[in-house]
Amino acid sequence: MINRDIGGLRTEPIFFEVLGPDGGVNERCYKTPNSVILPGGPAYRLKELRDFIWYKLANNPVAKFRMALLIADKRIGEAIKMEQDDNFSGDDFAVVAKEAVDWLSTASRLAKDIESKNQISQASLAYRHEIEEARVKWGNNGVEYLELLKKLKAIDDQNFETSKNN
Repeated sequence: MINRDIGGLRTEPIFFEVLGPDGGVNERCYKTPNSVILPGGPAYRLKELRDFIWYKLANNPVAKFRMALLIADKRIGEAIKMEQDDNFSGDDFAVVAKEAVDWLSTASRLAKDIESKNQISQASLAYRHEIEEARVKWGNNGVEYLELLKKLKAIDDQNFETSKNN
């Protein structure tokens, strides 16, 4: 299972390729929630506040993990839609993608079991794919993109270390 769909929210696919153990290329699909409200208006601020409250109200580590991952996936989904919309710039994409990576980092710290760690790994691969595509679209000179890729690498390293120690 690549990512669990709680409540049928995850409808937007991110397709990416990974090297398999045999050296062949395998296509993967990671699904994110559909985002209708994008940054730039008062409704988005309310949406951010709602998400933060949902996270704070989660009453146990598993619920907090799921909420942090859901918010991260919502943010990367918003960034993807922004990349496809000519009204947004590469800088706009980078701001929202950074929020996604920050939420993914939070979820990673909360991931305790192997299934949760696998979800973090799959999300990280999908996010990396989208950030690389944005880098190609808006130019390779964006320091923000490189920083986001470094943060994703740190999440992967942390995820691997905690898996190895358990």
